This record gives sequence, C-alpha cells and structure tokens, in this order.
Amino acid sequence: MWHRIAFLIRKEFLAVLRDKRSRLVLVGPPLFQLFIFSLAATLDVKNVAVVILDKDGGPAAIELEQRIAGAPNFTDIRVVHSEAALTRAIDRQDAIAAIHIDRRFSRDVLAGRPARVQIILDGRRSNAAQIVLGYLQTILGDLSDEIAAELKTRVLGVYAEPHCIRRCIDVVYGRENAAEGLEEIADAFE
Repeated sequence: MWHRIAFLIRKEFLAVLRDKRSRLVLVGPPLFQLFIFSLAATLDVKNVAVVILDKDGGPAAIELEQRIAGAPNFTDIRVVHSEAALTRAIDRQDAIAAIHIDRRFSRDVLAGRPARVQIILDGRRSNAAQIVLGYLQTILGDLSDEIAAELKTRVLGVYAEPHCIRRCIDVVYGRENAAEGLEEIADAFE
C-alpha cells in the first residue's frame, strides 16, 4: 500500500513540475511571503515603559537608572517613591517592567558584595516581557562587569578584564502579580 501512495505522490509531483503555471503557483507565493514577512517580522521591543523604585539614591543606583534611561528601547521611564505606586503601574499595565533598587544597593556594590535588584515583569505580555528582561539583564550585566573590574583594579592595582570577574549584581525576579512579588521578595532585601 505504501508503495502505491509513494508512486502516486511522485506522479503528481512530476505533473505539477511539467506545467509552467503550476510551478509558478507552487513556488511564487511562498517566496513572496518569505520576502515580505522577513522584512516585517522583528523581535525588537521599542518604546518600553519602565517604572523604577530607587530606595538607595547612591552612585551605583543612579548609574543604573542613567543606563536604563540611555538605552534606546526604553522611552518612558518613571520614578516612583513607594511600593504601592510600583504595584499600581504593573497592575494597570502602565509599564511592562518595574525595577526595585534596594536601599543597600550602592553600599553593597562599593563593598564588593552581591547587590540585589528586583525586576517585576507584566506576565500578561509575556513575549515582550521576556525580551525586555533580556535588555535589562544586558544593562545590569554590563554595569556589574564594569563595577567588578573597577573594584578589582582599585583593590589589587591590576586591570582585570570585565568578563573574567564574577558578577556583583543579583537579579531577583518578581511574579505576575506585583503585590505578591513585592511581598515574597521583601525578605530577600532584609
């Protein structure tokens, strides 16, 4: 039976290839779609709204805020002054990401201890949130590498390549519901 089906598929394939119009119908639309969709499809997320709660206000926290504000994908950066405002921004979908900087962030960074940053993402827009998380991880990783290299240079008097040094910023991920994320991870900051 399989031999008959294979023979039938071969016969139909040869019949389609003999006719010029059939070849055009078979090959033309997929090539056209491939060309058009390759230009239209992108995984870039632009004009991202981010909310930042900076409880530290130190030099490392300000540097982090400036790097996020300077990134081309982040256009709407709002600084809030309470956890309730941070929660509201995520729950109302005013921002796709919220960044909570602990009050000991700069002190820990300058002391060479791992400093923590909490990133809360809106899980209702999961694809965009994952891409935004990648952007934020890149910014945090670059900052962490540069600070670690600077600290090693200051302590040992020897320049160190940033990629050879352990990162000094830990990222703590929040939950879909910002209130739950803040409550559960508050213990990590204490």
